[in-house]
Amino acid sequence: MITLCSHTNGQCTAVGPDDGNSFGNDATVGNLTWSNTANAKTSNNQFASVSIFLVALSSKNTEYLTAEDFGFSIPSTASICGIEVDVERDATGILGALGVTLGSVSDNSVKIIKGGVIGGTEHASASPWTTLNSYTTYGGAADTWGIGTWLPADINASNFGVAISANIAALVGVTLGANIDHIRITVNYIDPSVLSLSLQDFFASKRATTDFISWDVSPGNDFSKFIVQRSADMMSWEDMVKVSAISGKTQYSSIDEYPLDGINYYRLQMLNKDGRAQYSPLQSVWQQVNNVLSIYPNPASSYIFIKSVNTIHFVAIRDMEGRTVKFPQIPASSGYIQLPIADLPQGLYVLQVDSAVYRFLKK
Repeated sequence: MITLCSHTNGQCTAVGPDDGNSFGNDATVGNLTWSNTANAKTSNNQFASVSIFLVALSSKNTEYLTAEDFGFSIPSTASICGIEVDVERDATGILGALGVTLGSVSDNSVKIIKGGVIGGTEHASASPWTTLNSYTTYGGAADTWGIGTWLPADINASNFGVAISANIAALVGVTLGANIDHIRITVNYIDPSVLSLSLQDFFASKRATTDFISWDVSPGNDFSKFIVQRSADMMSWEDMVKVSAISGKTQYSSIDEYPLDGINYYRLQMLNKDGRAQYSPLQSVWQQVNNVLSIYPNPASSYIFIKSVNTIHFVAIRDMEGRTVKFPQIPASSGYIQLPIADLPQGLYVLQVDSAVYRFLKK
């Protein structure tokens, strides 16, 4: 028997994502004030923003943009498994003509708000903000943000939320901007008065160059679908395979034929017939890929060229939200690919070649 989300009496149920209702600035860090903070309530291309002219080789931090009062109604009998925050954001002024980098916008600090107090563990991401307006996820289904005890009342309170501070840095004298379009939160909780333990086992293991994932469920469960998800950092997750639940069947499995080079984290999203989502605990598998690749140029504007000493079987380009934007057919026995990208919008993308993953900038 396994433990789900650090609890032994049931599975974690996801509720949300919900939008905040109260926004503001907090001067605990930084000295740049966000304007139009309420624009972070919905995704509508109207932004909470900061814009500043910086001289060459200088940087400044923004104050915290705070988002609170998310209107949750977690049952009082529940235990909190984890908190997931999605921030839709972008940067302006960071790229000049021909894709030349003029500056950067990145996370300075991302922390949770409990009882109106900004605290918990630091969740700032190392990934820079891009010119593409897209979501970045902080936390997760089993992440309590370093807070030892969460009560449902803490989550339901009007002073629960998240605080975000950005760092703006210039390489030359330039006006740079940080924009936040939307902040939303999903809370994962377990309610022993409602849920029963239906997932009996979830396991991932290495089999040569592939990863084998299997899971067992109890008879009479209420699942409608299973989704095997994979991540390289436990923050950004991609759907690998979707499996429909079959009445009376208790054992399922799947194979990841092209795992990532390095550590692969897996989790199982289980959808109930009423639409609720629950998650398994994480499993990890280490893979070392010996495929020797040459990928150029980066940044690129029209084509990316891929050369490999081995046959290439799989190529995909995904945006920073994990959505596949190109999935070309690979000629048999091909070790060289010319991949057209002129139709892609400018921004940062992820290129997967078999089990290897790279980032490139489309200029």
